[in-house]
Amino acid sequence: MMLLRTRITLMVSAIALVVIFALVAEGNWRERSARADMDAARIQIQVSAWAALTQNALQPLEELARAASRDGALTAALVAGDATAALAIVKRLQAEAGGSVAAAGVEIVAADGARVVGAGGEAALTSAVVTAAGRNAGVLSGILHTATGAPVLAAVAPLYSRSGLAGAVAVTVDPLPTVKQLAAALGADVALTDGAGAFAAASAGRPWPAKLLAAARDVERGASMLVDGGRRLEVTWTTVADIAGERPAVLLSVNDVTEAARRRFWLSAISLGGVVSAAVLFLAFLHWYMRRAFRPLHRVIRMLHALARGERAVPPYEPARDDEIGRLAATATDFRAGIEARDQLLKLRQDLEAAHTIQSSILPADPPDRRAFAVRAYMRAARDVGGDFFDWFDLPDGRFGFVVADVSGKGMGAALFMAAACTVIRTTARLIADPGECLARANDLLAANNAASMFVTVFYGVLCPKTGRMVYANGGHNPPYRVSADGVVSALPGTEGMLLAMFPGQGFATAELALVPGDCLYLFTDGVTEAQDATGALFGERRLTDALAAAAERTPQALLDQVLDRVGRFVADAPQADDITCLALRWHGPSGSGDAASETQRKLRTANCARV
Repeated sequence: MMLLRTRITLMVSAIALVVIFALVAEGNWRERSARADMDAARIQIQVSAWAALTQNALQPLEELARAASRDGALTAALVAGDATAALAIVKRLQAEAGGSVAAAGVEIVAADGARVVGAGGEAALTSAVVTAAGRNAGVLSGILHTATGAPVLAAVAPLYSRSGLAGAVAVTVDPLPTVKQLAAALGADVALTDGAGAFAAASAGRPWPAKLLAAARDVERGASMLVDGGRRLEVTWTTVADIAGERPAVLLSVNDVTEAARRRFWLSAISLGGVVSAAVLFLAFLHWYMRRAFRPLHRVIRMLHALARGERAVPPYEPARDDEIGRLAATATDFRAGIEARDQLLKLRQDLEAAHTIQSSILPADPPDRRAFAVRAYMRAARDVGGDFFDWFDLPDGRFGFVVADVSGKGMGAALFMAAACTVIRTTARLIADPGECLARANDLLAANNAASMFVTVFYGVLCPKTGRMVYANGGHNPPYRVSADGVVSALPGTEGMLLAMFPGQGFATAELALVPGDCLYLFTDGVTEAQDATGALFGERRLTDALAAAAERTPQALLDQVLDRVGRFVADAPQADDITCLALRWHGPSGSGDAASETQRKLRTANCARV
């Protein structure tokens, strides 16, 4: 019959093997999940960086194209077919603009696609592009393929005469400098290919493997690992739409991770070998220990057998550590460990409550009720502490600043980053008047010490209580809503600006809005629109705008109560998935009445809503 110690050893051996296999499987799963997250992050970073860089490159082109479209003499020369005069006007406009557009290619074509002027670049305009520019009635900018199929960065503006669309002007530059800038930003080799798969612009001068294009042939965007000649390459690709609606260009970034992959392989092999060796040593030690631990029991059994045979002279055996005392000691140890665990949980709970109190103290407590305006705010964290925050403060020049922001993640880490972001924005706002410049400076300060790679989206507005003029900047946050006194709900126009704390040196545009007495602003985080019911459905922006329009009173508190009531009835008993934060501000007017507005102000409000 198998001994008890042998059965225990075999049972522990089987459990150890199961645990080892489970750990290995979990490690593989985590590695695949982490790789998928990294691929998604690389794609998003590439898209965002390319959009930012091309925007910088296209801005002067758009300005030159817009200036050309407004030059009546140029349109007259186009209608008259005077290429010499048109070319002279273009050269003059380029010289006046200076900078990078001085060497840009300029092309002017008639409405039927006939080329009138071509200076410094390949033919890119077609009648289809001219028609598209005419439909747009403004400047089209982005990637455009030339007659040879090569992609270029272009800005196209329509030219109108008294009889209608006369043609279009295009300003083009080589995308290679932008591609090299993207390569420097990503730390990888980058190439821009045309729709046919030719490498039109590449940051590296060496040939690229043809299999790189095969990965991006059928999928709009993606990331994969390719093996080429013994090298392991991380490939990320995204498509870039052509402004003429033709075949898109493909943006590829390649990073050679051969050495990193080799190190990961050997590290995994060494780790697995270490785990197996540790398991073998542990089982060997367990077998030795079980033999030693059961030796007193065998002596007790032999003593009992001797006593059963009537051998009364056998001395009693009292082991230094008998089994019952050992079990009792183990039970006491477990009980003590349970008490320590309970104390640790109580201490953790106290720490969380203290963190909640501290976080609440950071947020402004008393909402201002002033003659010109009133403000109300609400925040409910999904956990004990959260990453959302709101803030308001008086600025030195008599203006009033207000902020709503959302930090990535939840819990203690998000709360700590929230405290830092709130402090930085509040301090910077008192030093820098312009909201866009304030967010740019706050972004640099937060990104300088962001080892955890967290980020925050921010909407920052500054209200002049005397005039109702509001300037604001948006750092990747949900656009607020404007609710007029008669219940019209409209979203504020967006501004250029990504999230804070990830990319130092980026700029943030500032927009301006003229409020009418009685107008309300409703700011919120995505915890409102992404609130989920038991089926996983989202509350959404449509329900939010309906709730704002249905508010019985146009007061800040009434708007908050209406939206929170609708959200509460929507989610019912479903657990809260994300922090919920909202802020409402109403401008009463310089007199504080807010009951009526002048006809001029009403027209201005109507125009603003139409632009939105």
